[in-house]
Amino acid sequence: LLLFRLTHMETTELGPFEIVRLVGVGGMGEVYLARDCQLNRSVAIKVLRSDGAEPHRRARFEQEARAASALSHPNICHTYHVGETPDGRRYIAMEYVQGGALRSYLGAMSLPQICGVLEDLLAGLSYAERAG
Repeated sequence: LLLFRLTHMETTELGPFEIVRLVGVGGMGEVYLARDCQLNRSVAIKVLRSDGAEPHRRARFEQEARAASALSHPNICHTYHVGETPDGRRYIAMEYVQGGALRSYLGAMSLPQICGVLEDLLAGLSYAERAG
């Protein structure tokens, strides 16, 4: 993991960001909570996993970064920066939205609350679809 590698180096910095902790692991890579040292704010850093599907995965990752950075909607997180780790993996720094996985909240939510979350989610998806 990037955090493991960074903690064994002289610094836990990645460009202008200071890595705080691992938040999660997904299909394309790892997500870290970091601090933007220049603007003094929390950010999420999504780091592309390095494996055999590198060229295809890298192109898809960069397409995601370009597409997300072109969108401005309250239900879509903002992209702040795209860069590369010291070992050559691409990363996206984006708005950090505090919370957890939606599935961890669903059991405790009422039906109207679930409908409100779905409405917000669909509004963001609809906006992104209209933007192409």
